[in-house]
Amino acid sequence: MTKSPVSSSSRVVFHVPRPLKHPAYRPIWGVTVSGSLVRFIDYTIVAWLLVHQTENVFSISLLIFFRWIPFIFLGPAIGALIDRYSRISILRLTQLGMALSAAGFGIAVATDSASPPVIYFYTGVMGSLFMTETQSKLAYVSAVVGRTSLGSAIALDVVAIHMGWFIGSNLGGFFVSLMNPAVAFFIISGLLILNYWFMRTLPS
Repeated sequence: MTKSPVSSSSRVVFHVPRPLKHPAYRPIWGVTVSGSLVRFIDYTIVAWLLVHQTENVFSISLLIFFRWIPFIFLGPAIGALIDRYSRISILRLTQLGMALSAAGFGIAVATDSASPPVIYFYTGVMGSLFMTETQSKLAYVSAVVGRTSLGSAIALDVVAIHMGWFIGSNLGGFFVSLMNPAVAFFIISGLLILNYWFMRTLPS
């Protein structure tokens, strides 16, 4: 009895996306996954806090307004800043800025000071830092992986964002049911500091 030869064309071969082969890109993608999870955990808990303070639909919709309005008004200015200074340095600073903001908001929650104006202010600050992170990361990644791998890098970034959206939102609800929301924001702050630490040795 003879064995039928297996055609080489029928074998399934998994190829690692080219950007993930780059030693400077892998930490960035890891930070993107972690940051996306943190972002949607944060947003879910903030929305939960606001809903428990007001039943006004307009007040709740303002949360989305303050999170995304920095992209419209500050985008060009931040882009010019990124063109002038080290992109990886700006990316690191966004992680520290978000970590400090989350810790500060955690203190506000713990002391029952997280009123709707405080929530809106925090949301606007995090939105501004998120926008700065996004622009500096894309600029840095394009320089690291080159034009030939940029499309794959952007696709991986989109995957990370949607993973954060799907998983992070559910984790946010789980955290709210499991612990004091203030503790969750301190955890978020710690994760963002870890993001900074993972990027500390990346080249400029």
